[in-house]
Amino acid sequence: MPYLDADEYRLWVGNGAGPEVFYEVQGQKGLRYRKSRGKVDQTVKSDDYEAARPGLGSLALSVDLSPKLPDANGYSRLETAHGAKTLLNLQIRKGGDTGTADDAVFAVAAYVQEIGPNLDPKTDASDSIVFMPSGAPTIDELA
Repeated sequence: MPYLDADEYRLWVGNGAGPEVFYEVQGQKGLRYRKSRGKVDQTVKSDDYEAARPGLGSLALSVDLSPKLPDANGYSRLETAHGAKTLLNLQIRKGGDTGTADDAVFAVAAYVQEIGPNLDPKTDASDSIVFMPSGAPTIDELA
């Protein structure tokens, strides 16, 4: 089975226009995507061990980057969306920085939950941005 080349997967942000245009967020270093499910307890008093079934799903998405400015359609759009509590359309595309709409393997509408640059002296500025999905993914072909 071939492995996933992490360098080929990038986060792209929609501009909110119609038809929507997506832009790669510049300076990406890492991208994390995690799906999980809660559990529904089905244990009864006579059980010696817990019995459960899968419950509601949750999704976590974050990106680590060193902002490359100006990036009006990427990093700056994320900063603005966080302050304005604006819902964004996000895509993960394979194909590196030349990814096209056909390369989208994951898409979700989400809010920017956390953003805050690390401005330690004698280092490049960096940031870890955490997203809060507003629902289920519309494309989910990553794994």
